[in-house]
Formats: sequence, structure tokens, C-alpha cells
Amino acid sequence: MARAKSHHYVPQVYLRHWAHDGRVAVRRRDRPDPFVASIRKVARETDLYTVDSDGMPSDVVEERLATIEGLMPNALASIRRFQIPRRGTPERLLLASLLALQYIRTPDRMEMATFPVDALKSANGVRPVSKAAIIRILEERWGYKPTPANIECAWDFVNFSLDQQPQLSRTDLVNLRFSTLPEVADRLAAKSWAVEVSKGQHFITSDQPLSLWLKRPSAVRGVGVEGADEIRFPASPHHLVVLRPRGKDSTYVVPRVRVASVNQHAAATCRQLIIAEGSQTSVLQQLTLRAHRPMLKMNEAPGYREGPNGLESVGDIRLFTIGGVVGV
Repeated sequence: MARAKSHHYVPQVYLRHWAHDGRVAVRRRDRPDPFVASIRKVARETDLYTVDSDGMPSDVVEERLATIEGLMPNALASIRRFQIPRRGTPERLLLASLLALQYIRTPDRMEMATFPVDALKSANGVRPVSKAAIIRILEERWGYKPTPANIECAWDFVNFSLDQQPQLSRTDLVNLRFSTLPEVADRLAAKSWAVEVSKGQHFITSDQPLSLWLKRPSAVRGVGVEGADEIRFPASPHHLVVLRPRGKDSTYVVPRVRVASVNQHAAATCRQLIIAEGSQTSVLQQLTLRAHRPMLKMNEAPGYREGPNGLESVGDIRLFTIGGVVGV
């Protein structure tokens, strides 16, 4: 049986909300001008979810994802009707699971999970992994010259990880990545949800549609979805789902300045692509899109946890940071 090697990490069924006749407006970091493309050719990567099964490459993960993606239209329909599922309901957890899946399945997140193994491969299997190999993989993937502190922390992290953990295969790493789905979904479901509605300027989306926004990165507040001030997910050109740490669920109309700010953040945090409706190429042209995606940085910072008497120190911790947005 023929195997599907081209895997979409942003579901086509999601992109249809921006599509006209199956086509959307796209702008890439490596191309100055927007263009129109079929959703079949957008946000995909060869063998992204391929795993080994009985010694042969398998699409079992991709097939499971396709089944889950089939639930997305009905789940997002309630959002477009301004109906936020109540906390504690199966509908809330389902939608939270779909958002969590979109968070953990992107190539950037997969790269973060596999970084130590990829660095070892860059070093041709020689251990300990050299700083030269660390520099090479950081520059090749992200296009920036890493700082000495970033190199030192990444080198320390990679070799510590390889020493402490058994050698994991790509299949192990893919399965491990998706095993975090229930925990991430529970955390999202517990947050305060809002639906922001734009009646004028349209929301764009990207090849990383779920994005984290922080006023200021802080090790004290935690990392990833737990520490974000806002978790944003465009549900359509007119609807934006926003998750916050506290508050009541709500729905409200937002002004053009808010839409413009959200769109610029989407452009700043995308991997390679920003996406709009097929007739909205001018919207994409107006956004600032740097030549390189936000770099993966590794830094050391004081770590804390909530204790009975407030925050308690847990010593220094390693942080993954992408473009000023802290995450793991």
C-alpha cells in the first residue's frame, strides 16, 4: 500500500476557514511577496510523523491525527456561534485537546524534543557532542549566530541529556511528544476562555496557529502554556480564541488595533508562513516578517515552584526560549 509521505501539521480542515476555492494567501519568510496557494500545499513536511513499525516506516501517527482532525469543524463551530463550552464539560476538554494537539505537533515543537539526538547526529555520533556541532546545528536551523552563553548552555544540556537518558529512536521521541497531550489539554481547559470577534479587519493565521504571548518572560512564572499571559488561536478570520490564567469566560468585539497587534504577533512567532484569506494578500504584505524564524535559545535561570509558604527555590533550571516566548 502506498504511504502518504507529505504530512500536514496544520490541518487542511482548519485552513478551509481562510480558503476560497481551496486556496489561501500565503507569505513566506524567504519570499518578499505574498502568493496564493492550495491548502493541500501549505504547512506540510515530508515524513514529519513517520515512525517505525516492525522495521518498516509507518503512517499510523498521521492516520490517527487525521481521525482527530475530523472532530475540529464541529468543535470550532461553537466558537463561531459565540458559545464557549463550560468548564468541566466533555465539550470543553475536546476543544482543549484539539488546541493542545496543534501546540505539540508542529515541527518547531518536534525539533525541541529531539534536539539532543539531532545534535549527536550533527556530531557524527561522537560523544561528548562538541561545541562546534552545537554551533553548527543552531546556525543551520535558525540562521542566527548563537551567543557564547547560549552555546555553553546548549552544550551542557545536550550532553547531560544524552548521559542521563537511554538512546531514544525517532519513534520513541514522536510517541513521547504526543504522550504530553492529556496534561496540556487539562491545563488549557482550566484556563479562562474568551472569544474575540472582529467585525472589520480579519485575523490571519500561520503555520503555528496556537501561539503564546507573554508580557515578560520569567522563570518564576513557569514555562510554556502554564506561564503565558495569553494563548491565542485564530478560529476563523473573524474569531480568535484567547486563553488567560484567570477570569470569567467571555465573548466581545475587539477594535482594529487589537486585530493588528494579534496579527503582528502571529507573524513574529510563525515558523515560515503566515496565512490569510485568498483575497487578503495586502494584509500579509503590511506585516513585518523577518528573514529568519525566532531562534531556539537555551538559558539558565533561577527556578521556583509554589509551596505552602509561597514561592520556593528549586535551584537553576534550563529554559528553552523561542523569540522571547518561553516554552518547553
